[in-house]
Amino acid sequence: MFRRKMRCPVLENELNWVLQSGRYFFEKIEGLVSRNIQTIDPNDFLSFCASSNEEGTEIILGKLKALLDIDVHFELEFEDSSGHSKVIRGIPHGDMRSLSAAGRYIANDVGKKIQINESNFKNPLRLVATIAHELCHYKLIDQFNLNNHDEDMTDLLPVFFGLGVFASNSVISFNQWNDVSTQGWSIARTGYLSEEVFSFATALYSIYRGEDSKVVGNYLAPNPKDIFKKTVKYVNDQSLELWKTRKEYSGVFPNINIEVACPNCGWRPSHGSLWVCSCGTKWNTFETHAKCPNCDKQWEETWCPKCEKMQDHNKWYLKTEHLT
Repeated sequence: MFRRKMRCPVLENELNWVLQSGRYFFEKIEGLVSRNIQTIDPNDFLSFCASSNEEGTEIILGKLKALLDIDVHFELEFEDSSGHSKVIRGIPHGDMRSLSAAGRYIANDVGKKIQINESNFKNPLRLVATIAHELCHYKLIDQFNLNNHDEDMTDLLPVFFGLGVFASNSVISFNQWNDVSTQGWSIARTGYLSEEVFSFATALYSIYRGEDSKVVGNYLAPNPKDIFKKTVKYVNDQSLELWKTRKEYSGVFPNINIEVACPNCGWRPSHGSLWVCSCGTKWNTFETHAKCPNCDKQWEETWCPKCEKMQDHNKWYLKTEHLT
């Protein structure tokens, strides 16, 4: 039966931008990141923080600095809903400023400051996403030397560092109230990227990191989760096309070969794993789909060094698990 392939959940230019930005990010952070980047479980991340207030925000800031490999002091300043600062700590408005309704990043010769609107206290996920966004202004300017970056790239960098669930789940917020005399509802939007792009990038980077898509997808709210599922299906449907450009993407996602595993014992090769052809050539067989780059011999089976058995080469390629 003919089955239509899943269409990309975002526009083609958005797909290309997410991939190109990922390549740029990896080139910049290679060798500088002290941890294996994985998608962060928001419940686990926020479990250490008892409440969303000024003290809790200080704790979140410290946790995010560790995740983003930032070892610089930032003053925190809080604003009420009208935008008036409650605490002034001696850093004048200076040479560089990021401005949004949820937060601001200010830096000059005196120091670095992040201003947080107290409205974020009502939404812990948005609070985390806002602080991460402001920290990434520092990362792009001071660590990546990218002075002319835009807000979209600042939104995307936390996703690359595994914080995409926070933005995906908080970019659209719905509030409803009902009291004795009135009732109503409101919808608010934060962030510069759309919910679709946030969720798509979260899924795409997660897939290429070799994570369990079912686990990560369950971190998401219904709408972002639907986009996440469509992205997973789209990547599966485009597997042959993606394989053709695997070398191009291998510099972006260092664990890309996590999609390959022995069908018998589950052993997973790395980029440094090598096999030997009968002609004596040593190479990673999964870079050429089991075809020797020297003599062009096409191998039908691949040897597993762990279980020491030959396995059908095509069965080594894993399909990303579909969400149910």
